[in-house]
Amino acid sequence: MKKTEMKDVLREVRSVERGETAPAWVREVTRLPDGTLRRVAIDPETYRRK
Repeated sequence: MKKTEMKDVLREVRSVERGETAPAWVREVTRLPDGTLRRVAIDPETYRRK
């Protein structure tokens, strides 16, 4: 990965962290009592507003 590409990726990550843009996808992961994992898709725009 080129240095300029890496800078672009980091810029996008910071933008998502600040809530300026919504991520492409969001999943909520919880461990169930039997040890398995449950993954639930969450609306990215709802996640961004939080």
